[in-house]
Amino acid sequence: MAYITIQEDNKERLEKLKKILSENGFEAVERNSVDEDELIYRFDGLEIDDFKKRVTVDGKSISLTPTEYNILKVLMEQKGRVLSAEQIYKAIWNVETIGVEENVIAVHIRRIRMKIEHDPKRPHFVKAVWGAGYRVG
Repeated sequence: MAYITIQEDNKERLEKLKKILSENGFEAVERNSVDEDELIYRFDGLEIDDFKKRVTVDGKSISLTPTEYNILKVLMEQKGRVLSAEQIYKAIWNVETIGVEENVIAVHIRRIRMKIEHDPKRPHFVKAVWGAGYRVG
């Protein structure tokens, strides 16, 4: 899910954006404000506060690169669902790939695990599903 903020007095730009979105198969939903709680994802001791762009494990702040953060966020948004490396890659970079995404995502997942897992060799938060992809939960 993505959010775009447009000033209330710029209705013309808002209408143009809605038209472009609908032409490309997306739905525009107007909100007066985003509830901060909608931007917090939790699983056990892992928490992503997307409003503050902060990741914590058991209350301890974790420093991730922007790419690592985005990958973890995509997995947390789809908690419990298995996402293939290709799906993760497309969600982050929004481009088609030809087989390189598996290695790229695997390297980032390994780095994420080194930072968030208590025992990266036996991950609790980000799990691999053999032959299918990765999931949180």
